[in-house]
Amino acid sequence: MLMRLSILALALPACLLTGSGAQALEIWQYDRLAAQDQSRFVSGLVHGAMDILTKAGHTDQGQKVAHLFPDPDRATATPLFKAALAQERAVDDKRAIEQPDATRLEVEDAMLELFKKNGIALPDSFYIVNRDFRARLPVKRL
Repeated sequence: MLMRLSILALALPACLLTGSGAQALEIWQYDRLAAQDQSRFVSGLVHGAMDILTKAGHTDQGQKVAHLFPDPDRATATPLFKAALAQERAVDDKRAIEQPDATRLEVEDAMLELFKKNGIALPDSFYIVNRDFRARLPVKRL
């Protein structure tokens, strides 16, 4: 068991730090990031959403994002984001047990659900707004 955890501990940072083609961050991976990296990641999603909407000429929806997250750098602390992530995490955990081969849910899924519930529509390109994200700090141990 210890060997398995050691392998995961080595593999996870590699997938977060390399340009592996992964374009979104699965919730279980996000949960292992240091708090500062989690904050950077979610801030990138908020800024990315506003940028996508502004460039598409939907400034009204970009303003809705800004209203939901007045301080994007503290987005991880907002009750809205915490609730959306907790809900998606629960669905993901249950699905992982019932369907081990199913695709895991991503932090972007939680954010898109939150936006959707607040009348904000984003294109699928939202999934790649953080494509260049790299963890700066060591990941949490299991």
